[in-house]
Amino acid sequence: MLELDVAIQLAKEAGRKIMEFYGSDVAVQLKADGTPVTPADIASSRALIRGLRDTFPYHSILSEETFQEKDGRAAKKRLDNKHLWIVDELDGTSDFEKRTGDFSVMIAYLIERQPILAVVYAPAKDKLFTATLGGGAWLTEKDVKTRLQITNPRTLENALIALSRKDMTEEQAREICAKFGAKGFRQAGSFGVKVGLIAENQVDLYVNSSPNAAEWDACAPGLVLSEAGGRMTGYDGDTITFNNPSPYLPNGAVCSTGLIHVPVLACVKSVMPFTPRKTA
Repeated sequence: MLELDVAIQLAKEAGRKIMEFYGSDVAVQLKADGTPVTPADIASSRALIRGLRDTFPYHSILSEETFQEKDGRAAKKRLDNKHLWIVDELDGTSDFEKRTGDFSVMIAYLIERQPILAVVYAPAKDKLFTATLGGGAWLTEKDVKTRLQITNPRTLENALIALSRKDMTEEQAREICAKFGAKGFRQAGSFGVKVGLIAENQVDLYVNSSPNAAEWDACAPGLVLSEAGGRMTGYDGDTITFNNPSPYLPNGAVCSTGLIHVPVLACVKSVMPFTPRKTA
């Protein structure tokens, strides 16, 4: 598939751009929404946007670094186009800054709002997650390609939860784990990396309660997870939809192996409260 080949090539190119800055002191600025941006984000964005526009000039692009909330003209063009790429140029900027290795480049291609393919690439670990609609999810690591399939999912009392390393102490993470009634937790960075842990059968649950979580965070890992046999919904239990007028997720994100999804939804609002982003 041409689109998948291009997405993989561009994700790796963006990953190389990011790694040129990794390990060095980079200037971190805060965007209007309070999220950080670095020269690595910008370099990745330039490579991805240029590559997509050159190869697919009639497709629309929704990306974290180029989205302008008040640009109604661009939004209308995107909403009217049945071909859309949703991109997160550097998911996990804080972890990039802290040099944990938990950050990724994420690309998804949609036709008429339906994700068709997804790429999540963690350049520091050289881990490549790919998925195609109906074609399964795959992990390529050290040149070995393996089918991802969730097997023997654990019940909630035996579950392991992926929790953010950003803005969360180990003590807070332990408290959240106890409230869910889960067995243990693992702190990690990047929406894509944490969902990848579910697809790899390493953890069972990841909840994103940030009002800044957006379609570029959820789209690519969501397809990887569903093709591996897992489930991603909002706090309301509804499937997350894409290419909406506002890209910000109105009900957060709950990602799981599937078996524990219903009991998690029953308590998630009290354990990890979610407040929707205020519209501009």
